[in-house]
Amino acid sequence: MSFKEELPIWLNPGQKPPQPKIEEGYQPMDHPPADWFNWYQHSVYKALKEIQEIAATNQTVTNLNEKVDKHTALRNNPHGVTKAQVGLSNVDNVKQATKAEFDDHANNKENPHWVTKNQVGLGNVDNVRQASKAEFDDHKNNTSNPHSVTKAQVGLGNVDNVQQAPKVEFDDHKNSRSNPHSVT
Repeated sequence: MSFKEELPIWLNPGQKPPQPKIEEGYQPMDHPPADWFNWYQHSVYKALKEIQEIAATNQTVTNLNEKVDKHTALRNNPHGVTKAQVGLSNVDNVKQATKAEFDDHANNKENPHWVTKNQVGLGNVDNVRQASKAEFDDHKNNTSNPHSVTKAQVGLGNVDNVQQAPKVEFDDHKNSRSNPHSVT
């Protein structure tokens, strides 16, 4: 790496100011000694010279810039980013149609995939949500009359809600000699 600006050479090493002056800085009406200015100029010169020498003998900065540029140009997922990390975990890895392709397909009545429910024998089926297997099983196993079916709806509208004797007990009662209902 080469530098375009000429290095401002300052060879007089001067004298470093005392630490309190370095911390306080120059104040209005100060007249610092020339040696302090020489020290500053010489220190800056040495620091810049060191930077230039390191850059001239060590291509680290140049190589690093080249590596960064190469890495930035990569489009092959060098960090192994996953679809979940970019918020697409539910998306299948299949080629998608463009919006124009989709619209053409959707509006093409001659498309062999354009089928109506009548064509597949589902003309009487409404588009309704289907229950999951678990929901269906829960409903099937519910014996608490979940549909509020009435006795009239099952053909028992004239039956009173009273306990009935089993047929065996009825027959025993009817055939009993001590039947209070028998007429002689």
